[in-house]
Amino acid sequence: MHWMRAALLVLLCQLSAGHMAVAAEPGLPRMPIERVITLAKDYVRSKQVDVSHHYLGAVEHMHPYAGANQQFWRVEWRPVTAMKGGQIIVIVLPDGGMSIGYGE
Repeated sequence: MHWMRAALLVLLCQLSAGHMAVAAEPGLPRMPIERVITLAKDYVRSKQVDVSHHYLGAVEHMHPYAGANQQFWRVEWRPVTAMKGGQIIVIVLPDGGMSIGYGE
């Protein structure tokens, strides 16, 4: 019975240490995904981009890479009917800045 308590204590310590390591990870998104989607939808609407023949196909948190010096969210609308270049892509930065682009 004593060894079960010790094993449980070790397991709890490992779980809390793992949780603390994840919480301290610098690559975690600073903005919740729900907020990102709302901002992207509002941005598309404000730019008068017609997404009536598209669906929200992907929302991805992107880490910095060569050419990008900060993390960002990539929100993609895909056309209902497959077509080349039909994607609408909104980039959402941690500070709320946004830009729009179109896929090929």
